[in-house]
Amino acid sequence: MFGSFHIELNILDIFGRLIEGSGGPFVLSEGKIRAPGSTVRFLKGKPYNRCRRAHILLSTAFQGLHFESFVKKFSISKEIIDKIVFWANSEQKQIELDKDVKYTLAQYEIYVTDTLDGELGKTGKFWMIYARAVGLYKILHRAVKINDIVLFAYTLYECASLMFVFNHLNYARWMVLYALELLSLHEQKPVVAHLLESGGFSINRKGKPFANVGVDMALEQTINAEAKHRLKGFMAYADISSAVNRWLVTSSLRSQIVNGLLEIADIQPPIEGNKELREKRIKKDTSDLDVIKNVISQTVNPFDHDNKNHCITFKLDNQSVVQEKPFY
Repeated sequence: MFGSFHIELNILDIFGRLIEGSGGPFVLSEGKIRAPGSTVRFLKGKPYNRCRRAHILLSTAFQGLHFESFVKKFSISKEIIDKIVFWANSEQKQIELDKDVKYTLAQYEIYVTDTLDGELGKTGKFWMIYARAVGLYKILHRAVKINDIVLFAYTLYECASLMFVFNHLNYARWMVLYALELLSLHEQKPVVAHLLESGGFSINRKGKPFANVGVDMALEQTINAEAKHRLKGFMAYADISSAVNRWLVTSSLRSQIVNGLLEIADIQPPIEGNKELREKRIKKDTSDLDVIKNVISQTVNPFDHDNKNHCITFKLDNQSVVQEKPFY
């Protein structure tokens, strides 16, 4: 069984290789989203939380600029945009949309397809491909957070193609088979499907909404983290196999004893929402998103119809010299 955490780490590594030399790391560094000296680790996807946040912010910034270029090109009214925003933020997706809103959304889908076909230039096509890939990753991450095995399985197919393109051949080969097995569990092995849906696929250890993590991440955060601890772990006697085995066997019992004592003392941690959904974090992300969009706009916006030069470090007005350059 593939661990979702390690799949995400490989995808973040792919994103780093994809935008290496593209100007994306420069934008993040210029916007102070990441430290200038952390480029190597960032491109390898090693600091998991920071890399995931940086890629999501960067892709969202390019998607926002792309939509703004669509609004500018087709002169979309503010009233229609407000209706789209209200529909996107509404919990009731059964709201009947106006004909103008439906037409605008269909028109934007065509605009996205044209961008992916290179109508706005190769640079715009590149960043749109990157934004779509990060969007696929967000769906995969959401499937783990809400413990949705079917959504996770369907997303693996697209992720397998990413793995193949960037030479992660073992993941590309076996993830397809893994997805097929997950989709056929309810028919072939209903007991196993019930176990996975009950917490065998992703674990919610704190009872918070939208806070499930993969089994492999839970192991890294609990047993593996405690094992490496100088006081609570077995690093001091790692060479004594009997002592290590005793520590491993009694780890679950020790956890049960601690949880039982906390319950008797009526000491329970407060149930809070996910960190990413807290008001302070949302304000921080919104502010950083605006900074990234400003940095891109101050250099070169790849979706700007008035600017045909896509170099990030300088601008040239002579169209006979530069028609289309990569986003360096």
